[in-house]
Amino acid sequence: MSSREYRKGYMGIIDDRLNGLLTKISLLKSLLEDSELPSSILKGIVNSLTEIEEETIEKQSLYNIAQKLPFKDWALKRILDSLPTLYARLFRLNAAYSFLKTYSYQQKDPDLHSFNTVMKQFTEELCDLCSLNMQQVLPMISYSYSCWPLSEIPFYPVFIPPCDSNFPNPWVILAHEYGHIYYDTRTDMISRKLLPEINDVVQRRISQIVSDTEAYTASREAAFIWVKSWTPEFFSDCFATRILGPAYVALSNLELLGDETEVFPPSHPPPTARINFCLTALQNLQLEGMAHYIEQLTEDFREVNRLPRIETDGSRKLEIFLDQDILEKCFRLIEENVDIFSIRQLWPDILKAKERLSVERRIDSHSQLVPQICAAILLKERFPIT
Repeated sequence: MSSREYRKGYMGIIDDRLNGLLTKISLLKSLLEDSELPSSILKGIVNSLTEIEEETIEKQSLYNIAQKLPFKDWALKRILDSLPTLYARLFRLNAAYSFLKTYSYQQKDPDLHSFNTVMKQFTEELCDLCSLNMQQVLPMISYSYSCWPLSEIPFYPVFIPPCDSNFPNPWVILAHEYGHIYYDTRTDMISRKLLPEINDVVQRRISQIVSDTEAYTASREAAFIWVKSWTPEFFSDCFATRILGPAYVALSNLELLGDETEVFPPSHPPPTARINFCLTALQNLQLEGMAHYIEQLTEDFREVNRLPRIETDGSRKLEIFLDQDILEKCFRLIEENVDIFSIRQLWPDILKAKERLSVERRIDSHSQLVPQICAAILLKERFPIT
């Protein structure tokens, strides 16, 4: 293929992608015009969509100019390299619209009326404890607990399995998902301070404990996993521990330990490392009356941790990333950046709810839900909401 033919194909790709972007933008705009979604949220999506449209038109103008330049390859490559970012932003907007439509349908579904009412109350209480704006959190029914931060979009879909609607102990997992929102809304602080410090700690330590020939690659790989995947998870675990205390740690003990990571690279830290961090964060709170629960959780963790584990290539490779020096320093850095301690105010209410639940054996929907659900976990029982 001649350079002329190659350049023509190159230009054809750019032309197709720019036209594809504008077509998708036009389609989403038409969908938004017919939408009955809240105006405040719609405005945020429309504004972001308009920005993407303007940037796409600007790229198209640059593309038309670049075609007339004698040395156009460099300019064309710059334009082509910038298009995936625009596509990713448009994808998030389209996802946001889909989530909003689903949320709207679920809110109107008469079969979900009772669940929506109770979940709205729980969301309001938890957002208050987490210092989050309730208007930015959209709880939706899905197959698992998760949260999808959408960057430019002013809300966060949070997903809850429908099977937990009558016995809500697992709802405390939402504190971890809200931790991701808290992390996402503090991007400047996280990217400017926390992540560079984590990166430095991991790279320095790995370089010390592996051979010279492997140090560069291993340290960069470990730092990437810690910065990209592990730090948000550890941050959210610490956040949830400082919101709900022993209740979150107890549930994590049950939920995580049966799910050891065997793939590499992992999307989440190993469960044992996460639970160990939660216990450390819990102990560092030094709240009166909590020592008994910490001792019990620590012993439960030890018992499960004594069970033999199947070693894999992935688990062996992860050992170096879990060096004790790395864990201690990174845990300390993460704790320093989680600036919330709602459990200090909530703890007395949890203890009172525990006494009442022991007698009444049910969660009262007319009283605060968070203390009652936390108390149910400490009692190691599941109570219905009435």
